Amino acid sequence: MPLVLDTNIVRVLGARDLSHKPLTRAANAGISLHLSETAAAELIHQLVAGQLRWEHWTEARAILTDLLDHTEPVLLGARPGLVRAGLVPRSEALRSISPDSVDASDAGWRLLIGAQSRQALTSTAVQSSDPRYGYELDDSQVRAVMAAEKQDWISDVMGFEDEMLKADAGLPAKLSEPDGLREVLASFSRIVADDIDKECPGLKPPASFRLDAFLRVHALLRIRRLLPKNRYNPVKDANDALDQFLLQYLGFPAAVCTLDSGIFSDVKATGSWQLKWIVRPGDLNKDDVLEDLRTMSWPQKAA
Repeated sequence: MPLVLDTNIVRVLGARDLSHKPLTRAANAGISLHLSETAAAELIHQLVAGQLRWEHWTEARAILTDLLDHTEPVLLGARPGLVRAGLVPRSEALRSISPDSVDASDAGWRLLIGAQSRQALTSTAVQSSDPRYGYELDDSQVRAVMAAEKQDWISDVMGFEDEMLKADAGLPAKLSEPDGLREVLASFSRIVADDIDKECPGLKPPASFRLDAFLRVHALLRIRRLLPKNRYNPVKDANDALDQFLLQYLGFPAAVCTLDSGIFSDVKATGSWQLKWIVRPGDLNKDDVLEDLRTMSWPQKAA
């Protein structure tokens, strides 16, 4: 089964703070390795902005070119990926994905491996599957898209807060009661799960089960915004918008490899059964983890 690598994995590989051996073990065990789409975009932006040293990138690139899946080194994600996995309402599917979605997703990787210097990254063009067209890097567009995702996240969380307080001004007080957060979270999670199952009828297992971690964390962070103390701050933690895309891969299904402790703690806090599909590089040294990932499938009770 696929294993999707977060941006931080690439950075520590390049800085030689992480050995390639755990990833090599996974690849040798028959697990296909992929970059997430967000990782490809973040790497491009960090390189152009000087936030990632070029020599660190070339170090990581030498490793990744051997390890990443050659058919789809960057695993199609976000809405096109959800469409391909059947996790978008049929009425919206045709408007959400185009025949060259995988080609466009892969273009970022081809730009990254084709450039011979940081400066060349912004002037290198790669050909698409249609010889009449090609791709060139527009870093301003990459930055604009990532900024828009973060702003949408902030607006969404803030809008949720306003809506919930209008409906029940006493909600923060309820959340401060013993088991208050757990009860409100469970109730809201059920509502979100029911909504997505109605939008995607007939899936086995249902969409809410496949996107369990994503939906539960989605709910958790919004509910934490309503806490009387230690409230969630979507402005400070705007990068959570990008983590949400990473959690969506679990619904394909694909496992996730990351060093982001926040992802582990948030998913663990929700009680999602998909926590076992999120691993650190060191976990790949364990034979039982590799076997679980190699044979990962939906639990029988959900079939």
